[in-house]
Amino acid sequence: MKRSFAALAVVAALTLPLTASAIEGYGPPFGSKFVDVALVRPLTMVGSIASTALAVGLSPLTWMTGMGDESVDFMVVAPWRFTAYRYPGEFSSYKDGRNATGR
Repeated sequence: MKRSFAALAVVAALTLPLTASAIEGYGPPFGSKFVDVALVRPLTMVGSIASTALAVGLSPLTWMTGMGDESVDFMVVAPWRFTAYRYPGEFSSYKDGRNATGR
């Protein structure tokens, strides 16, 4: 009983600032943030890991053809920026205001 109450208190304390900011019209709504953190980011992390592994495997070919920098931007930088360099719930803008490749 005490553990469930403590867990409920922790969840309430963590979500209160998010819901308060959504009520004030300040940032994305709580549902968008929750879906981003609970579903989108774990899936994009798996995709980022797979894309990075593919980029490493294809790197000899891309560097020989002169497209190494572009392929690294597309296959490594952009997926990781989308996964980790956004505010929760923000799907189109990044923390530093740059585009998906960081330029």
